[in-house]
Amino acid sequence: MIVRKGITSFFVHRDIPEFRFDCFHKIVTSFSKPMGYEVIEMKERGVTPNFHIATLKRQKARQDETISILGHASFPIIAFAEPPVTCVIRFRDAFSIATRINVVFPHVTVATCEELSRKIEKSDLEQLDRIERDQVKYWKPQNIGELAFNWWD
Repeated sequence: MIVRKGITSFFVHRDIPEFRFDCFHKIVTSFSKPMGYEVIEMKERGVTPNFHIATLKRQKARQDETISILGHASFPIIAFAEPPVTCVIRFRDAFSIATRINVVFPHVTVATCEELSRKIEKSDLEQLDRIERDQVKYWKPQNIGELAFNWWD
């Protein structure tokens, strides 16, 4: 479960951890080349979006396969998406990459498409602090993915 205090990247106290870009970079580069991917672009999070992003490409069966890897700015949570990544993220699963990440980096949570597309429930909101709940009321995310990976400012 990825929902927890600070998941929106809005919080009062600095007791929320940081998932640093160098850690994200290390994770992406650990699997990209061995799995035949070329890193096309890698960007550190800013004020918005609240996540790091890497776009990878590989030749597979005479066709290019491109995937975006998202790394939450506060927590070691990885998600996969269809590029290009815009304000409306099309999450997807990448089981072979997820398996490799889970083996090499067991402290990292790989969010599934099923989990990210789940509707936000009252019990999810109860885990957030007041500022986060105010942001949810304003931005109106529809699912856990929009709650966790966002462009809110």
